[in-house]
Amino acid sequence: MLSTMDLSACAQFHYEESVAALNAEIAKIEVVTRDSDRERKANAEPEALPYLRSAQRSWVIYRDNECYSETYQAGLASLHFIYFWDCMNRITKARLKELTTPDGEE
Repeated sequence: MLSTMDLSACAQFHYEESVAALNAEIAKIEVVTRDSDRERKANAEPEALPYLRSAQRSWVIYRDNECYSETYQAGLASLHFIYFWDCMNRITKARLKELTTPDGEE
């Protein structure tokens, strides 16, 4: 049987794996977007990369606030850190799936 601290460390580890995968995917998307922006800029069209970056910053704020909210709604508990890291992992995985799944596919 794992202690609460062990469970929390495990949950945090899983989150860190997910966020690393998400950051790698974002980096790939930024490269493609930057390349496309060169053509858009040459045609006097708006660039997409600043909006992508703004969207990602906003998503991070959403994720963090959602997870703090869920964690604190649980009330006083020794499992706060487990709830928090599980939430962070779940929402990060959802974002990764959102970015890697073609539109309309489940």
